[in-house]
Amino acid sequence: MNRLRDVVYGSRLYHMSLRGRFPHGLAYHPENPWIGDTDTANDLFRGTYHLHDETMEMGNQEPWTATGVSDGWRTELHGFQWLRHFQAAGGDAAIRHSRALAARWYRHFGRYDPFVWQPEIIARRLISWCLHSDLLIKNAELKYRSDILRCMAHQMRHLRRTRHLVTGDRDRITTGVALILLSHCLPGYGDLRPKGEDILLPELDRQILADGGHISRNPETLLLILRDLITLKKVQLGVGEPPQPALLNAIDRAVPTIKMLRLGDGGLAMFNGGNDGPPDWVEQTLKRAG
Repeated sequence: MNRLRDVVYGSRLYHMSLRGRFPHGLAYHPENPWIGDTDTANDLFRGTYHLHDETMEMGNQEPWTATGVSDGWRTELHGFQWLRHFQAAGGDAAIRHSRALAARWYRHFGRYDPFVWQPEIIARRLISWCLHSDLLIKNAELKYRSDILRCMAHQMRHLRRTRHLVTGDRDRITTGVALILLSHCLPGYGDLRPKGEDILLPELDRQILADGGHISRNPETLLLILRDLITLKKVQLGVGEPPQPALLNAIDRAVPTIKMLRLGDGGLAMFNGGNDGPPDWVEQTLKRAG
């Protein structure tokens, strides 16, 4: 079934079906609430990618051509959350480098790829592109800007069609968050909000337990979900839309649990498959929770 699906999605006819009007800009440029690291940005400038507990020295090669890496490394690479480090570095060099990487990504993956276009990876990538739109899009050269915005629209349409294929607990929350966030950022796509809420709200009720823990009892998973929920809350407040009570309640339940699970060094307790998480992530998350 998956092989047949890949054949259909990879066809020229399916790609044509993704065409349509595309935004000439974003309706809202959200502020990225998660601070990057300038040392990590310097590594990225040199072609060193520390992702998913793996390090790849790419030098002058594009990271998109990397071989012999895990799916976890590829997932983080194509999720683009590492853009926050270029944002922390700031300046023209960070903008040029970020846009060069995005343009090369578009040349490789502007059309369907069985791995890169998985709906949960698209969801993470589009969240990252919106949060770093000032870095990637604002005042960019016209052709590059049009290519990226058109590609965002194509990916959004594919995500809207395939959202039901997402099965992982955290991935379903990410997908719901992405659709709601895109409804605010992409002009003319307000219909994405109810589709996102139809995924997100039942998952919050199912996954975030009454005691604030995650259904998996994995502290790291709870932290990562909480960061997505805080991101969405800040975007909705930024556009003047009241967040859903279920979203606020989930955040309010999760924050005390993260505090309880925090160790003396600032990281998280490690059990049920979770890592301790970078201590600065825990600190940032608790500060941004409000």
